Amino acid sequence: YGVDLNPLAVELCKVALWIEGHCKGKPLTFLDHRIKCGNSLVGVLDPSVLKKGIPDEAFKPVSGDDRQVASMLKKRNREDRRLNTSLLFRVGDKIERDITSFAEDVLLLDELPDEDVKVIREKRELYEASRGAGSDWSYDRQACDLWTAPFFAELTGVKKDKIPTSEILWGFLEGRSVDLDYVQELADEHRFFHWPLEFPDVFKEGGFDVVLCNPPWGRIKFQEQEFFATRDPEIANAPNRAARQRLIRELPQKNPKLWEEYRKALHAAESLSKFLRHSGRFPLTARGDINTYSVFAELFTQLIKPEGQAGVIVPTGIATDDTNKQFFASLVEGGRLVSLYDFENREKLFPDVDSRYKFSLLTLRGARSKEDKPAEFLFFATNARHLSDERRRFTLSDGDFRLINPNTRTCPIFRTRYDAELTKKIYRRVPILVNEVKGENPWSIRFLRMFDMANDSHLFRTREELEREGFELVGNRFVRDDEVWLPLYEGKAIYFYDHRYATFDPLSYRYKIVEGSQKLDSQFQISTQYAIHHREVLKRLEGRSWVRPWFFGTRRVSRSTDERTLIGSVVPWSGVTYGLYLFLSDVDSLHYLGLMANMNTILCDYIMRNSLSQPSITFGALYQLPILPPEVYTEKDLHFIVPRVLELVYTAWDIKPFADYVWQEADETLRNAIRRQWKENAAETGGHSWELPDWIWAYPEIETDPLKGIPFPPFKWDEDRRALLRAELDAYYAKLYGLTEEELRYILDPADIFGEDYPGETFRVLKEKEIREFGEYRTKRLVLEAWRRIV
Repeated sequence: YGVDLNPLAVELCKVALWIEGHCKGKPLTFLDHRIKCGNSLVGVLDPSVLKKGIPDEAFKPVSGDDRQVASMLKKRNREDRRLNTSLLFRVGDKIERDITSFAEDVLLLDELPDEDVKVIREKRELYEASRGAGSDWSYDRQACDLWTAPFFAELTGVKKDKIPTSEILWGFLEGRSVDLDYVQELADEHRFFHWPLEFPDVFKEGGFDVVLCNPPWGRIKFQEQEFFATRDPEIANAPNRAARQRLIRELPQKNPKLWEEYRKALHAAESLSKFLRHSGRFPLTARGDINTYSVFAELFTQLIKPEGQAGVIVPTGIATDDTNKQFFASLVEGGRLVSLYDFENREKLFPDVDSRYKFSLLTLRGARSKEDKPAEFLFFATNARHLSDERRRFTLSDGDFRLINPNTRTCPIFRTRYDAELTKKIYRRVPILVNEVKGENPWSIRFLRMFDMANDSHLFRTREELEREGFELVGNRFVRDDEVWLPLYEGKAIYFYDHRYATFDPLSYRYKIVEGSQKLDSQFQISTQYAIHHREVLKRLEGRSWVRPWFFGTRRVSRSTDERTLIGSVVPWSGVTYGLYLFLSDVDSLHYLGLMANMNTILCDYIMRNSLSQPSITFGALYQLPILPPEVYTEKDLHFIVPRVLELVYTAWDIKPFADYVWQEADETLRNAIRRQWKENAAETGGHSWELPDWIWAYPEIETDPLKGIPFPPFKWDEDRRALLRAELDAYYAKLYGLTEEELRYILDPADIFGEDYPGETFRVLKEKEIREFGEYRTKRLVLEAWRRIV
């Protein structure tokens, strides 16, 4: 059996089967009842929906529709269904009975031997007669077409009298005459496909034994650039969406034929999206930005019989993306997931797909197995041989998903069985940051997405624009009288405990890494590409009870294959783009430093790398990180953590408000520990600079009175010392998490435990970089030395 939307693909499939199965001297087998053309996603799958009438959402307007007409039809349809509370129709039962009869017709065809051309011709005639005008099959199909058509109809004054509502559908089912011309036109254009009618012999038995498919991997959303690429390159290559829309609006006058083609294509795409979202056929995957592979995967679970199985090639996002979480959770909870084997395309298994793309072999079962085996997984395979590597394969039960990803129920990504078992151990010991299922949020975390680069771009100004308006650059703020424009921080500007990692270069028009010599200057500030008015920042903070003149955030764009993945830093009072996820919390500053240190550990990074399947971190992934709650920290812990984090962060005058908050909340014992840290830094780096910057007058939040703020100038930047401090924090948190030395060694370097051929990678890129730069894997040495020192 086979179905495809493209008629040519259907014919090629038949030809391929004929060539593969051809017997000399025998005619070509009759295949019309097995290989069919249609849209697998559009049509009636469960005939009982006809009893309920047409959903009101079918009349939701899309591009090109008349909203008044849509509202009128929706109101009429709602009234139809209200007045027919007790249905007299037994259409669902009738079609079920008809399916049994249709199945017998198909089985009769299969009983006729394909021995000569005459029998083949007889088969075709019988098949066409069973589906011809006036047949029960044709009647049932028209009923299903009537139900489906309103989703795709043009809701306009011209068409309104031809669009069926529930009353018209039910009238047809009662035997009344109905004009079906427009409905038939829509059914032909969109190739409605009603599975029980097309394959009655299969659905009489409860579904397919096996379904195999490599469905299309593409978004349902209409892609304007792709549409115009071969039709009008000027529109396709417009510099931005606004320019493209302006050119499209000119089409009715300049190119009416192309305008009509565009209008119909846009209406069809949005109508398909409407059907997928509101027909009730895809309750788990027709969400967000719908991708075809997701809804196809859900379709397969509906097509197989309880003892059947489905095998499908889909992007790995089916198990890891937030939009698929409900579907994937249903597979796990229902015991329907057999296995998921993930591949990277580095060896070009698919020659035309990007080498970094991740896809999976997904196997599903029709119903829960009596054996109730946990699903089997494998990730990061690059060839079929990896499927037989037992070190790579592991199992996860429903309980494991509830433990590791309770909020999203998405799939963690482990390279090896050891990774899976170690991660389970960590999650059993440490709770996640925000447990939405249990309503637990020990840090009172609120994420802030302050400014979007696209949607908020009208709020941004460049240096040239502000200087033309008479603003003066003071530090990295623009000042004119009482009006201030703040720098707009992007994720690429920060690194671990470093708010001066990269600065915008107007000559190259890109960010470049700040040199170490510049960081030695505690007055140095980075430049940003854009500035934002300080009032806009205050607006975004309204109602969020955040009063500290600094923020802590982590980079959004990051990959599990980078040197490091989870990267966080404190940033000064400023605007912040969506490239930085900001963590707002009500806890005191001292414990907040514990959260920062925890997030920046190599251990947390390791966990995050087991959660990412895409080049960006989601809120869902951050919520589900195992993070030590505030009450875990003892006085001893804070005395170890706070001075080290303070030294790592407080390296410039513009971040002094952060240091002031820490100092004000510290008791005398902790202040003494900070003093010792500061003196140790001075002894090793040659002292500190006490010189206040000239621009400090434009930064009223920077406290210059030593009685009110921290009485020290910034710590001196020293790369070697910073590496040691971070290693000490990594080792300390590994002990707090209850790791053994072997487990810590594994996180740092799996080859150190299992040998160079072991498939676990963890921080391979970091290791290779440090060997090139220092002649050794420095981070591993420093962390393990710190581990042995710390009691």
